[in-house]
Amino acid sequence: MAVALDTREPEDPPPVAILWDQLTLQQSDIHFGIRQIVFVGDGLTGAGVGTIQTYWLPSDATRLYLGFVDGYCGQSHGTYGDVSGSISATLNYSGCLWLLNQPKSVSVCSKGGAALSVAIAGISPAEFQWQVESSPNLWADVSDGTIQYAGGQLDVSRSESDSLQLFLNTTPGARPIRFRCIVTNSCGSITSEPATLVPCQSDLTCDNVVDDADFVVFVAAYNVLDCADPAMAVGCPADLNGDGLVDDADFVVFVSAYNNLGC
Repeated sequence: MAVALDTREPEDPPPVAILWDQLTLQQSDIHFGIRQIVFVGDGLTGAGVGTIQTYWLPSDATRLYLGFVDGYCGQSHGTYGDVSGSISATLNYSGCLWLLNQPKSVSVCSKGGAALSVAIAGISPAEFQWQVESSPNLWADVSDGTIQYAGGQLDVSRSESDSLQLFLNTTPGARPIRFRCIVTNSCGSITSEPATLVPCQSDLTCDNVVDDADFVVFVAAYNVLDCADPAMAVGCPADLNGDGLVDDADFVVFVSAYNNLGC
């Protein structure tokens, strides 16, 4: 048996039942609605023989559940311990366009790289266009090249693909920046949810986590203090507030990220 659900949780009243006495199990194409329980059987138009049946999912379905029936045709329900077997199903997307995976927010060290990706299903071919939020709720198309913004710059590539590649070169205080993707095919367009790229100055080792290894780097810079000192690491990356010194004020910023293992 099978049942398809949408994003809502099932609730009363139940949907209209499928009238199986009016729908022969020998049909090759069977359509059903959200929350309607449908009998699949062996998936063939005959009893153990015939052609493979096609069950058409509702266009607004987001979940499909397949299972075994424990008792049928007036039989009383038993225990599931005597039910065995396996289910094999092939799903074909014949609809217009879906976003299967949204881009995920990520934190990146001040001179590190990141990728934002989407996954889609639907009619091919599809075109991708990434956008950047230039000001609150104002979006602009991204092109391959360099984006300058307050706090640094981003080198961008693959802006018209399903995976946007970004490389940061930011300074202390660089703000988070949001991206989204517009996907277009012959049916129309769909826009992803925004994903935030967070510059993480405290990730001094660029390993995507703020931990003891970063603390060792920070302490070394803290002991030198002045960014102008020749003994200071090139670029003075531990100067987290950009005041030319690695001091207690930077330590406060660092500890906040350290306690969260990241920015």
